Amino acid sequence: MVQYRRDIFRLAEAALVGLFFVQAIRFLYGTLYAHVGSAGQVNQTLNLTSLVGLPGVIDPATVKIELVVTAAALFIPLLTIIFGRLWFGPAIAAILCAAGRVFMTANGTTTLV
Repeated sequence: MVQYRRDIFRLAEAALVGLFFVQAIRFLYGTLYAHVGSAGQVNQTLNLTSLVGLPGVIDPATVKIELVVTAAALFIPLLTIIFGRLWFGPAIAAILCAAGRVFMTANGTTTLV
């Protein structure tokens, strides 16, 4: 009986992690699509002063930084090969994860720009 309960909890955990991962990918794709589209329209505008203060207008330099950070985030899991062999690897991973969460939520905006 206890074994079945553990299996159900493991299955529920795996399903929820998968669901959250899919939702995060959907959000990332939608956000990047909107930002790249906005930056493309900003690049085609002749009078940039007319865009000042409009909601939804994204600076193309900001979009470039977002794309670089996204590309770097795709390759960060490869660092587990290096950190997995070190005795202090999990501590470094925890510190980087905590720092990333702070930078993501600091002051309600990103601190990359």
